[in-house]
Amino acid sequence: MYRIGIDVGGTFTDAVAIDDRTGDLVGIVKVPTTHHHEKGVSEGIRNALCRLMETCKIAPEQVAFIAHGTTQATNALLEGDVDPVAVIGCGEGLGAARIRQETTFKELSLGAGNRIKVISFFLKGFDENTCRSIMGEIVGLGIKTVVAASAYSVDDPQVENSIRSLAEEAGLFCTRTCDMSGLYGLRTRTQTAVINACILPKMMETVSYMADSVAQTGISKPLMIMRSDGGVMSADEVQRRPIQTILSGPAAGVAGILMHENTSEGIFLETGGTSTDISVIHNGQVINRWACIGEHNTYIRSLDIHTIGVAGGSMVRLEDGRLACGPRSAHIAGLEYLCFAKGIHVHELEPYTFSRGSDCAQYFAVRDRITGTEYALTLTCLANYGGYIGPNDFSHGSADQAKAGVKLLAEYVHKSTDEVLGEVFGYAADCVRSVIGTMEENNSLGGVTLPLIGGGGGSPSLLPAVAGILGREYRYCRDPIAISPIGVGLAMIREVCERTIQSPTMEELEKLKAEAVQGAIRAGAVRDTVQVIMESEPQRGIVRAVATGLAGLRNRKSHTFTLEESQIEDIIKKQEKDFRHGESMMDSNGSFWLCRVEHRQKNPFMEFFCRKKPSVYVLAYDGTLRLYRQSGVYGKTTAGRAVKSMEKLLEEYSEYGDMGEKLPQVWVAAGERLIDYSMIRRREELLELLAFEMKEYGDQDTVFIVLGI
Repeated sequence: MYRIGIDVGGTFTDAVAIDDRTGDLVGIVKVPTTHHHEKGVSEGIRNALCRLMETCKIAPEQVAFIAHGTTQATNALLEGDVDPVAVIGCGEGLGAARIRQETTFKELSLGAGNRIKVISFFLKGFDENTCRSIMGEIVGLGIKTVVAASAYSVDDPQVENSIRSLAEEAGLFCTRTCDMSGLYGLRTRTQTAVINACILPKMMETVSYMADSVAQTGISKPLMIMRSDGGVMSADEVQRRPIQTILSGPAAGVAGILMHENTSEGIFLETGGTSTDISVIHNGQVINRWACIGEHNTYIRSLDIHTIGVAGGSMVRLEDGRLACGPRSAHIAGLEYLCFAKGIHVHELEPYTFSRGSDCAQYFAVRDRITGTEYALTLTCLANYGGYIGPNDFSHGSADQAKAGVKLLAEYVHKSTDEVLGEVFGYAADCVRSVIGTMEENNSLGGVTLPLIGGGGGSPSLLPAVAGILGREYRYCRDPIAISPIGVGLAMIREVCERTIQSPTMEELEKLKAEAVQGAIRAGAVRDTVQVIMESEPQRGIVRAVATGLAGLRNRKSHTFTLEESQIEDIIKKQEKDFRHGESMMDSNGSFWLCRVEHRQKNPFMEFFCRKKPSVYVLAYDGTLRLYRQSGVYGKTTAGRAVKSMEKLLEEYSEYGDMGEKLPQVWVAAGERLIDYSMIRRREELLELLAFEMKEYGDQDTVFIVLGI
């Protein structure tokens, strides 16, 4: 059986086949993206699927899972290709004026001059006849989508349900604010719903075309769509909440590097032709955040990925006397890369510059005097000239043609060729440095320097030169040019439910967990595969249930250890010079290895008075580092005694001061799950969540409690 992942790019649509049992890549195909076809990019998806199935000899009934990473929602918002939206707010009593204010909009800015036109209505107390009359007015205005907004609908959605029923009766699409999030904050919920509603009609049409394209190949499995947080959801769910896909393009690459090669530490740069997506991977995961669209906060969870306009196709530009590159790419300018050109007259090239629109920068290009054909001098051209790209790399081109362009540029700006390379790649390095500096600070890495990991077809054009300038180690990920569709193909169904609860009770936790499980099942997961992790943000009073599951009973690899204890020791020795066999503690529970490394002072006298604190490592069964604490301890217990063991450890390692008790950071390894409680600051809440989680396990199941001290 096979899993198929599809990623639609600006130039190519990539499709991959992955062995469902081993997770190995079986085949990859690239076809042109069909932007101008009457059915849009879905025709390219069908072409890619047919070619992939033919190349890999895959029958439709052998497809166990199929998913697609889409940029349709993102592009619609970036280009302002959105529908107007009507908001119907409802409230009564003393709070009616506040509710009217929080649900009233004239427009929402999307940046770059693009806006969502919004017409707002308000019901002072729900009245069916008045609401039906409003629906008639909305239809008369030619508006297709409605947002239903009422205060505290996350607790009681009755009013929003009634508005939705009348909207659907009138033939309108409707988004309820309670569908966007379970959190309080009516203004943000309504903004999120408006953004969802403005792309709803087009996304329903697009998803329908995509599903039809898949069906035409004979595949019976339902099409899944990538979410912004790295999971997938069913096409039916996308038609209800398309906003969940707005950042799914960048999320696909991150999902690929996390699951395809189990990367645990590094800064991932996925480089295409126009942009580079940057993310920090720490302890085997990427931080999630709430997405910001235009100037507006939303309640949509997305991976923390930053995008810069520097990539393989970025054109060299001259601005304020300094050479730089991007954000305009050769693809956008409609020019061929100089280093990839065929039939070019190298000795008949002449330089010229141009600018477009409001962009005051002068972009550099060359023209063949004989044919009149114009070519772009890109970052890939400079990397080929500089020797950064090997003959087997996807970005390999003619170094001689690139050299001719670089020499012309150097003469044009009165600099040497070395100075040209230094300035352009220096600019690229500055862009990367600025982003990773902020991201490392946000990830609280404590001065740890992570290596750079490259993916995407344009990665060789950027990574080696930038890594050298920044003084960082670098490597390419496994199957770099296919990492995005691989991420799509390996993704799991995901559903996140959040509530604003200051001190959750067991009953509230059970209810939230059940809601997340049902959401995952509705999104296409098989019940027996669904697992739920509870998270908490005490500072904001937020409790979150994250449910993940599979679209089928996948025959996954056995999680018996694939590495022996001696091999795990070798992995740790590479990072810990103080590791000593027999002195360091090692344990396992069948899914994780845990290791405690004792550190010694170089001076025996200092060892007696000031002993260094130990380090703790948590590694997955295959040797992937999942957690590292430079200063930490861990305790081994059982699920039945986990709460009492936690109390004992907290008594020993908590600190007390003027602000009361300060808990250490806490993680729990149970079964195949590493549960993160590091943000919880109240002992009672921590113990209650732990007791709730331990219900999933037998009393004698091994559990490890890890403390950062």
